[in-house]
Amino acid sequence: MGATWTIISPDLTTNDPEKQRQRETGGLTIDNSSAENHTTIMTIAPSPVEPGVIWVGTDDGNVQVSRDGGQTWSNVAGRIRGVPPNTWVPHIEASKFEGGTAFVVFDDHRRGNDRPYLVKTTDYGRSWRSLVTQDVEYFLHALEQDPVNPNLLYLGSEFGLYVSLDGGEPRFGDRHAREIGLHPGRRSATQGAGRQPGAPEREPAPVRDPGSDSAPRRPGGRDPVHCRRDLPRWESAIRRVADVLRRREQREGDDSLKAKIEILDGDSVIRSFEGPAKAGINRTAWNLRHDGFKRLRDEDDDTPEEFLPPGPDVLPGVYAVRVTVGDHEATQAVEVRPDPRFTVTMADRE
Repeated sequence: MGATWTIISPDLTTNDPEKQRQRETGGLTIDNSSAENHTTIMTIAPSPVEPGVIWVGTDDGNVQVSRDGGQTWSNVAGRIRGVPPNTWVPHIEASKFEGGTAFVVFDDHRRGNDRPYLVKTTDYGRSWRSLVTQDVEYFLHALEQDPVNPNLLYLGSEFGLYVSLDGGEPRFGDRHAREIGLHPGRRSATQGAGRQPGAPEREPAPVRDPGSDSAPRRPGGRDPVHCRRDLPRWESAIRRVADVLRRREQREGDDSLKAKIEILDGDSVIRSFEGPAKAGINRTAWNLRHDGFKRLRDEDDDTPEEFLPPGPDVLPGVYAVRVTVGDHEATQAVEVRPDPRFTVTMADRE
């Protein structure tokens, strides 16, 4: 559970020093988060059906597989044909049904190549075949295999969400998709209620409440046929809930009233924002930053202020918080203290 850790692999990347020259090629300001470093692992996919099988993909083109829990590794990238060397591997999908089967997504758009690359193996990486058809356009991000029907695949690309009902002949939609998630206890859906394509109509197996002796109950969610049949009853329930919420809002008062909150450094307002002003106790937060810097904006730029870049952190010291609601105003001092884990002089902070 994370209390102890063991290294289970050597460096699984190419460890190419020419791709690790961030200090020479990273610009004037080095990214200290290491996000711009190359030769790193991008995806790890343990087999959900065969213990010990682990797949790893890297941003420099390696596809590594272990069949003994990480004691030994094989780089099978050289067995994959039709993919440019050293192509980014954003996602590997280990099959939910067969230990030796995996799907690997490649993405080469960072080198100006927008072609899609998707390959499949059924023998632990010894041989591969491409699943890309003429319907699939532009570079890919992710693939997800349905937890009930092994032939139902979802493929996310930069410009489309593709679906295959036969394990590799996609039919496409038109939704941008970077990641795909399927709830294992429910039928697959994209928007609203939807039955898993190609699966038989059947009642989900009952489950029990963990840690209790209660009677079996159905998992959350309803079959779409039942939803349609019960629609009048659901609409009535929704109307009742809406009436309750409306009466509650009337009791609590006008939500449009806001508190104006200003942070002052001496006589200068360095941060201003709004907070709730309902009767009773209200809570809001100052992020310990200045207001964002003013910037030139053209007539077509309608970006809300809250989505603009924030200003810098304030220095340790005493500030004033001024809260104004209508004609009422209150001011209180607040001290911003430095992080006690670090010793940094005020001159260095400034």
